[in-house]
Amino acid sequence: MVPVNLLPWRTQRLRRQWRRWCLLLLVALPLLSALPGLWLQWQHQLNRQQKALLATCVEAQRLAAALQARTQAVLQPLNALQLQRLQQQQRLQRLLLWRDVAERIAQVIPAGVWLSELKTGTAGVQLQGASRGVAGVHRFRDRLGQLSWVQQVTSGSVVRNAEDEVHFSLQVHLRQPAPP
Repeated sequence: MVPVNLLPWRTQRLRRQWRRWCLLLLVALPLLSALPGLWLQWQHQLNRQQKALLATCVEAQRLAAALQARTQAVLQPLNALQLQRLQQQQRLQRLLLWRDVAERIAQVIPAGVWLSELKTGTAGVQLQGASRGVAGVHRFRDRLGQLSWVQQVTSGSVVRNAEDEVHFSLQVHLRQPAPP
């Protein structure tokens, strides 16, 4: 039998374990000490990116405001022109309506009746004229009442003068147009 000394084996094993732990500690310690530095570097990079994003957002808002101001400056004359065009169209429609009213009135005037004045108002037309007799005025009033766009005809003053002429005034109320 050969005598074996186990004591150096244990000490060698303990030394190897101690070396491994020291080696592991030597490798892990720099890594662990680098983590806060890496975290700080990441935070600084994140802050820089946030500042750059904020600057980009501010610039985008400034450009959007400038674009909106330019658009408003371009659209303002266009809107004014469109409003002017709409007003001219409305004026033309009113003129065409009153022209049509005057032509229709001229078509229903009986013989012996003539108009001296035709005034347009918001609700209708005021007519002043003369006739050879009261019957002509009544006929004219009845014919006006039969027109489709006339709501009501009211008589104003009727005066007979020395030459046997009858001077009259009539108020013609128009129907409200149907909404489009």
